[in-house]
Amino acid sequence: MEALFDQLLQELGQLLNLTLKPDRVNVCQLKYKDGVQVQLEIEKDEKKLLIATKIGSLPPGRFRQEFLEQALKANSLPPPRAGIFAFAKHENELVYFTYLPLKDLKGQQIYDALAPFLEKTRFWRTALAENTIPSIVPVTGPAKPAGIFGLTP
Repeated sequence: MEALFDQLLQELGQLLNLTLKPDRVNVCQLKYKDGVQVQLEIEKDEKKLLIATKIGSLPPGRFRQEFLEQALKANSLPPPRAGIFAFAKHENELVYFTYLPLKDLKGQQIYDALAPFLEKTRFWRTALAENTIPSIVPVTGPAKPAGIFGLTP
C-alpha cells in the first residue's frame, strides 16, 4: 500500500508543482500559506484515502453550540458535499474530512477533490476567526417543469 500512496503523492505533487512524500507514519501534510493544513493518509482498511483538516478550536458555550448546529446542517445537505464535519471533544476542535475510494484512484482525482474541500475549509475557518455563525444554504436545482415538454395547463 505504501507504493500506491507514493505513486498518488507523486501524481498529485506534479499537479501542485511540489515534491510530496509521506512522513514516518505514512501521512502527508499539505501546508498552505494561509495556515490551512491538509492531511492525506490511507486508512487502515486500505480501501480509502482520508483527506482531513482542522477548522479550529471551539471553546464551550453558546457560540460553539450554534456553530456545531450549522456544521450538522452542512453534513445533512444532499450530495455533492466536499466533506463531513466532526467535533473532536477531547481537543475542542472542529475537523473536516472526506474519503476517496482507493480503487482506481489517481492524483488528478485527489487534486479535483481538494479545490472544493479547501474552499469550504477556508469559509468555515474565516467564520470561526471572525466569531460568526456560517449560514447554510442548500443548493437547489432548477424547478422541474409541470407538464410534458415543460408546458403547464
